[in-house]
Amino acid sequence: MNYSAPIVHRTLEREREKLLPGVVVSFTILMHPPARFAPMPRTIGLVELENGRRVLAPLITEAPYIGQEVRPRMRLSLVTE
Repeated sequence: MNYSAPIVHRTLEREREKLLPGVVVSFTILMHPPARFAPMPRTIGLVELENGRRVLAPLITEAPYIGQEVRPRMRLSLVTE
């Protein structure tokens, strides 16, 4: 792969674009696996970023609400053996 200055610059810009704050537009709680296997609920939200893009993202707040301002964070969600 070519690592010239313009390519690196565009790549870094795209990465910064993904880390914008936003507002929760809607959210849902997913239960997987089914209830008989001790489910681990996950809250997934549709977030509108400052630049107008909408993305799906896991929400780590206890009680999310529509209109809530959120910031991107990285969190380890699962470790397998």
